Amino acid sequence: MSAAAVVLAAPYRIWAGVGPSFSLFDVYLLLGLGLLAAYSVVSHRIYVGSGTVFAAIVLPAVFGIVSLYWTLSPSTSIKSVVIYVEALGAFLFAVFLGRLTGWNGMVRLYVLLPLLSILVALLSYSGSAVFSAQIPPNLEGFELALFESSYAARLSHPYIGLSNNFATVLVFFVFPLLVIGRIQYSRLATVAAYLVLIAIIATQSRGAILALFVGAVFYLRARGYSWVRIGVGATVLAVFVLVPAIAAGLELLFVDRLNATTVLARLLAYNSALGLISEGPLLGYGAGVQLGQLVGSGPASAHNFVLEQILYFGLFLGSIIVLATAGMPYWISRITVTQPAAHLCRLAVSAALLTQVVLLLSQASFEGSLLRVYLMFQVGLGVALIRESERYFSR
Repeated sequence: MSAAAVVLAAPYRIWAGVGPSFSLFDVYLLLGLGLLAAYSVVSHRIYVGSGTVFAAIVLPAVFGIVSLYWTLSPSTSIKSVVIYVEALGAFLFAVFLGRLTGWNGMVRLYVLLPLLSILVALLSYSGSAVFSAQIPPNLEGFELALFESSYAARLSHPYIGLSNNFATVLVFFVFPLLVIGRIQYSRLATVAAYLVLIAIIATQSRGAILALFVGAVFYLRARGYSWVRIGVGATVLAVFVLVPAIAAGLELLFVDRLNATTVLARLLAYNSALGLISEGPLLGYGAGVQLGQLVGSGPASAHNFVLEQILYFGLFLGSIIVLATAGMPYWISRITVTQPAAHLCRLAVSAALLTQVVLLLSQASFEGSLLRVYLMFQVGLGVALIRESERYFSR
């Protein structure tokens, strides 16, 4: 588990010039999939954890392969298919890792991974060449300057990416850590949950903070809290976040994240994507074909998972992927459990995935050669936590 936490917390990346970037996480994943393949041969079965979640993750790979027949950019779509298949492998390996290490192994990974990730992120601001931010090789000029200024202003991760990417990874851990802290009476897990929350605020990711609020409301209502108690808690939290920020003079940073220029840039991207969808082919432009490739200028991405999928696969196939992905919190909530601890884990994972689904409305978080694979690994960790809590507390 310690090795998994280190590799996932510092997935150093290599850009080879062709295909997606390659990272230490990919090496670890290939070794893990080899172990999974050996286990499957011996046991004559493939353990998927949840058939419906597995099917939702399979769909992009299947549709991506089919889209090779009509894509406008075969090389781009082939890269995307490779990423989709690897993401599927990441999910399967994470579920298998849970079976291999059991409940205690899962607890250690859930605590160590976010804490080490935050530590690596902080070390990247220390000036150390070892932890310096990895800049994508295709960035230059204004885009490079924008990347560097964004990295300096908001908590980012040297290998996972800028603040939005890092926040998307971190939001997954808050609710599971709170539940683990309660089940195990672990102060370390509870403290880790609050440290992750502070790190998310430091990223200044508007989408992540909003998504976390939605997930918290869902989680607390499911736990039986009244709307009045939730409202009081939200007010206290707002004061806890805003007062220290204003006292430290950080309100200017948050205001900058909410200015009209950034909002208008997103609206411009949405408008361009909708225009291409309205006049585009029935089956889309091909897996992974980005907005910038189609318009030649303006926003490089639609910054919206829903619009991205419809651009790739057309209205019908794209909508199927959107519904399957958005339904993941529901598919998770349908996993059968009997133990009270497993019920809590199931609720926490559902809330965690809900935060990531809400994030998809403001950014294309499930895209990217590392991020999609990483997030699908997290989905697998969620399924593993539920399954292993049921096994452990049934003894």
